[in-house]
Amino acid sequence: MVEAFLAASRTGDLDAIVAVLNPDAVRRADGRPEVRGARRVAEEIVLFGRNARFADFTLLDGEPGLVIAPDGRLRLAIRFAIDGDRMAGYELIPDPARLRRITPALG
Repeated sequence: MVEAFLAASRTGDLDAIVAVLNPDAVRRADGRPEVRGARRVAEEIVLFGRNARFADFTLLDGEPGLVIAPDGRLRLAIRFAIDGDRMAGYELIPDPARLRRITPALG
């Protein structure tokens, strides 16, 4: 599921992103309002997905996630919430203080 999410994010395939999201998916991010609903979340991913080319799979506290680290510098972590065979949502972690406490387990 994370692979399908990442592939669709990299290509900007809105329908493929919606397909992996729970209809009530939620995007959370430090200091930003929540985005709710698969379509709205997917539209935001398409808009900001250009950074997906820097993303790598990881485990964050044992859960699937992605890290974005252009030039080897961690800029963003994404922690996924999985509900059955779909993503219930995800949390963007851009805050440098929070990122310093993350030790990703890259695959």
